[in-house]
Amino acid sequence: VHVDSYLCLPLVSKSRVLGAVNLVNSSCTEMDREVLMTICSLAATSIENALLYQDSLEKERYQESLKIARDIQMKLYPATAPDIAGLDIASRTESCDETGGDYFDFLPHDDGSGMTMVIGDVSGHGIGAALHMVSARAGLRAMCGSSSSLSDVLGALNDQLEKDMETEQFMTMFVSTLSRRDPLRFVSAGHDAPCVFRAEDRSIDQLDATGMPLGLFPGVPYSIGEVPPLGAGDVLLAMTDGVWEVHDPVGEMLGKERIAEIFCDLCQQHDSADRIADGILAAVNEYTAGSPQRDDVTLVVIRASD
Repeated sequence: VHVDSYLCLPLVSKSRVLGAVNLVNSSCTEMDREVLMTICSLAATSIENALLYQDSLEKERYQESLKIARDIQMKLYPATAPDIAGLDIASRTESCDETGGDYFDFLPHDDGSGMTMVIGDVSGHGIGAALHMVSARAGLRAMCGSSSSLSDVLGALNDQLEKDMETEQFMTMFVSTLSRRDPLRFVSAGHDAPCVFRAEDRSIDQLDATGMPLGLFPGVPYSIGEVPPLGAGDVLLAMTDGVWEVHDPVGEMLGKERIAEIFCDLCQQHDSADRIADGILAAVNEYTAGSPQRDDVTLVVIRASD
């Protein structure tokens, strides 16, 4: 092709080149070029607006999908606390994203005298963590319906999650059976030890149990711990690390010790699990002073009636 003249005008919007207009073998006066440059500028603006509109539609659809996923996940949490004789139960959960990896559950025993309480935390955030949480919930609920011990249940759940989870992804979990008459039995898979406030001497016990987080290796054994049952006024606090790993505006972490002190004070001030749970969250929010939430926050408070 014989080329006598060539004119290239870029389509630029906000310092970004979106395309170009090329004219070959077309004679243009200086005025023609000025008009073409104006047309190209308007065209670039129109293209930019169209791209922004498309992007906003995609973001809107994505946010709507996340909202639906969040609504579904929230419905998987217990809607109300179970009615267990002598136990006052409260729970709270807040995700730092639209969906989260924290998990808690209450599984009442058939005779109504007690329940199995579960709290867990999948590493990471977002949809991936939420999906593993749902998988763990389904597996645990199916296994707890059998006659297997708590240690066997966590062992089987670990093997299930080990097949599903990505390398280096894992889930911590604490499972306990509670009633007013029987010893408090529990198993931990790498989860932070819950606290028990003993009303008789106003002391705090830690339910320590060593165990590998779920999903890392197959065939991991888990052992059962046991402490005396909750007496009148005793309170159990189980939580995920998002409760105590919050930071104040200068970057200092709240920490487990301060949470234990706050918990001990609240147990002496209130005779309601709801008030104790709300008091802990209020203290956490006051400490952060509006700093962004970096992790999911979940806690369960169980108080033995006087």
